[in-house]
Amino acid sequence: MYEIRQFNPTFYILLALGLTGFCYAVGSPVVWVGSMLVVGFNYWLLHSGRLRAMPGILSTLLMFGVVVVVGQRVVADPSQSIITVGQGLVLYQLLLLFGPRHSRTIGYLFILSLLLMVAGAISTEKLLFGIIFIVYIVLALYASLLFHLKNETELARRHVSLPAELARQQMKRSDYVELGRSMRLLTLLMAVVAIGSGVITFIFFPRGVGQGLLGQLNLKPAQALTGFSEQVSLGSVAQISQSREVVGYISITRDDKPVPAGGPLYLRGLTYEEYSGEGRGAGATAVRVVPWQWLRQTRESLANSILIQRNDTELADDAVPSNVQVLEEHIRLQPTMSRVLFVPPGLTRIRTDSVRDRELRATFYQSDQTIQLSEALNQPLSYTCTFNGVLDNGKATDPAPRRTSSISPQIQKFAIRPEVSGRDDAGKALLSQRDTQHYGSSPVDLRIAQAMSNYLRSNFTYTLDLTDTSRAPNTDPIVAFLYDYRRGHCEYFAGAMTLMLQSVGVPARLVTGFVCQEFNPMIGAAGSHVVRQSDAHAWVEVADPDQPGRWISFDPTSSREAGSGVRSDTLWQRARRLIDFFEFSWATSVVAYDRDTRDSVVSKVESAMVNTGINTQSRVWDIFSTFKSRDFSFISPGFVTALIGLMLVGAAGFVGYFIFERLKLRRKARRIGLDSLTSADQRRLARQLAFLDEFLLRLERAGIRRQSWQTAGEFARSLTFLPTASYESGLRLVKIYYKVRFGGRQLEPAQTKRLSRVVEGLDLPQTIPSNLQPGMR
Repeated sequence: MYEIRQFNPTFYILLALGLTGFCYAVGSPVVWVGSMLVVGFNYWLLHSGRLRAMPGILSTLLMFGVVVVVGQRVVADPSQSIITVGQGLVLYQLLLLFGPRHSRTIGYLFILSLLLMVAGAISTEKLLFGIIFIVYIVLALYASLLFHLKNETELARRHVSLPAELARQQMKRSDYVELGRSMRLLTLLMAVVAIGSGVITFIFFPRGVGQGLLGQLNLKPAQALTGFSEQVSLGSVAQISQSREVVGYISITRDDKPVPAGGPLYLRGLTYEEYSGEGRGAGATAVRVVPWQWLRQTRESLANSILIQRNDTELADDAVPSNVQVLEEHIRLQPTMSRVLFVPPGLTRIRTDSVRDRELRATFYQSDQTIQLSEALNQPLSYTCTFNGVLDNGKATDPAPRRTSSISPQIQKFAIRPEVSGRDDAGKALLSQRDTQHYGSSPVDLRIAQAMSNYLRSNFTYTLDLTDTSRAPNTDPIVAFLYDYRRGHCEYFAGAMTLMLQSVGVPARLVTGFVCQEFNPMIGAAGSHVVRQSDAHAWVEVADPDQPGRWISFDPTSSREAGSGVRSDTLWQRARRLIDFFEFSWATSVVAYDRDTRDSVVSKVESAMVNTGINTQSRVWDIFSTFKSRDFSFISPGFVTALIGLMLVGAAGFVGYFIFERLKLRRKARRIGLDSLTSADQRRLARQLAFLDEFLLRLERAGIRRQSWQTAGEFARSLTFLPTASYESGLRLVKIYYKVRFGGRQLEPAQTKRLSRVVEGLDLPQTIPSNLQPGMR
């Protein structure tokens, strides 16, 4: 009847771990901080004896209110149902903590905590959450065992009416130690069995797309990209924030051989050619009618429906100049909740890389070489793009480009400055060599574009902090960027350059996607680029006047690392690469594991076993061939046979000796009286107490046997008929036995040998008359 003092701390740690796992999975730091404060406050109240249960009526009303609010939010936004229900479970759990403290309430809290972890598992595929879940399972097993022991202890105490203080006083310290050790060992055993069963089930019964009850369900909540948007609206620039979340991984090969990392990689998403926005009024009464934003000019006649599958889907002609390399870009894209499929420039073919990936229906726009899926990407996708880096639309080029953007005269006024649009080698303005009223290509267009790009990079500052733009909410943001703020993010730089080019008649368009400069050599065979949310970017493409249908890329944005200088490879960066490697391995080897992957693994294992057998056989034959090529005539076949026989006999003898020693130690333990101990303790103590076994054996030869009802001390004290020296030596031997058996004393091998010599030197008679034997007098 003991008090289980370990239960409350373990239980509260379990609740905190469950809340942490859920909040990490759904990305709710505010909920996590609030719930941790409430749980900590509740534990402090309980530990200090100040906790008072909430009235039952109030608790019921609050819980009913939680259910109503959660139901309304689920109906209003079903796509966020997992997060909404999970947040409701968090509130319900916190309310139960302040309710009546019964065993049933604690059971409810256990169940709610487990449901939170299940909701988190549905909502994320992160490696860290998997680690948290494993720790949670082990701790939950330990807490469940303590809870069961706590209930049984309280029930027993009530039956015998023993006060808790008295029970605690009667409990020995060693009992507490043994109790904790037993509970930990039992928890470890159950956790190993549970995790092992889960791993076996995972390996042999993997999930698959469209297979099983939950095969086609997508329970993952929508988590759109933070840096990339399908609609480029400059009215919400103050809300832009960077995120280190991984979007995907990229590796490049040529002829199936890895290509080492070079410059930055550009992944094209969408292109925009039209800029619009309209205001009415002036000054304080100005009203913005249409938000300033970029729009796509989609030409449906140049859009083709395609099916992306395991076989290559041809998108464009592979014919490129001889100095252009054809490469393959292998992309693993995380769920983006967007219809945009990111591809490299100069895309010619595309295919999926995994058998489990379903066929994807998409639309390929030939005019700008972009792809949009028929549905938002809500599952990881691996695909390979064959590309040459040359943006050539070929026959898809609009023969009569037109200027459709709403361009402010102030933008054109800024663009025609010679320091902005550039000068030739003679110092003459480049714009003087072309007709700015004609919207079409001119031989000087690329030089003008390069001059504008250099000007923006040199005279403007990159920043994400544009909160002060609210002072002029109805002003064209590009005009404000060029004349007032002279700072902004990539959409401002690229948008300003595009509009300046269009204002002077140069065909140009805005491109959004990702630019990746982070390379991790630990991922893949030769390393991979890591694409993050913070790598979302915008740049400009200008029509090539020398080759109709071809577009040249320009990036006018100031350095994204301005003022940082040269960065060294720090310990933190190496640690980040290691974490990314684990995340990648988790995503590709665990999250993406399905039936096809299992079959592939089984096939590889079988091939490895077959190759191992073949290699072993080949090496054996090589050894025989070596022996045949040398003169070993002096070694007869009989000698080899005898040698092998001796080896087998030696092995059998070793095994037999091992078994014999085990049996011998077991017999010694039985004679000494160690039958009730475990096998390991019997063998250990039998070696330590060999001297006592020898002492008993010498007495048995004289006809003196220890009775089953006698302890070692009683038996030694009954040997009074022995010579005085031998009698006193026997008492000392039994005293040492008690110190080793029950006092935890360890004897060194030298001490064991010395005690054996003492037993050999005892003066014991060969036979003892029956009338002098113990128990017979």
